[in-house]
Amino acid sequence: MTVSVRIGDRMCETVYRDMEDREEYNAAVAMTAMGIMSGRQIGDDLYFEPDKTVTRAEFVAMAMKCVGIRADSTLSSTYFDDDSEISVSLKGYIATAQKIGLVVGDFKDGRLLFSPDEEITKYEAAKILANMLGANDDGEKSVFAGDDDVPVWARAGVYAMCSLGIYDIQDSSTLTDHVTRADVAEFLYRLSKLK
Repeated sequence: MTVSVRIGDRMCETVYRDMEDREEYNAAVAMTAMGIMSGRQIGDDLYFEPDKTVTRAEFVAMAMKCVGIRADSTLSSTYFDDDSEISVSLKGYIATAQKIGLVVGDFKDGRLLFSPDEEITKYEAAKILANMLGANDDGEKSVFAGDDDVPVWARAGVYAMCSLGIYDIQDSSTLTDHVTRADVAEFLYRLSKLK
């Protein structure tokens, strides 16, 4: 199945063999065309790997690209105590995100950690996206059943993502799920349409 997506004034035709019949197909193709995500070539076929989970560092870099925040090339490190665990290719994004307040890390055992290689949860991703958009919704709090399951620090971000239509969540128990590549493609595709 070939899907053609118009990005600005150009068309992108991408065939992902593992995305057939997936509702996130157009989002995956659009993110590929925009240079935010890519697939993996195996033989003659291209695979998106939609169910593969995304790390915290990967998510921050992709989201920053989507909203047009460039990595500051003058930054070569972060203030996180696990800075050495951040891959060189992503360090500029994480350092920039820390500098402008998009990510703050967590204190664990007296150390400030970013945990770049941990799989990101949907509520963590919502907080980061809300920070990027400056959209911490303090309005409607009853977005879905069981919102007491959402950590207090993530609630405003989750509510903002729901009210903007980036998240389509009816049950907060899914917010503890790890974000997959298909999720990222869909979230960022919806985000790109807000611009």
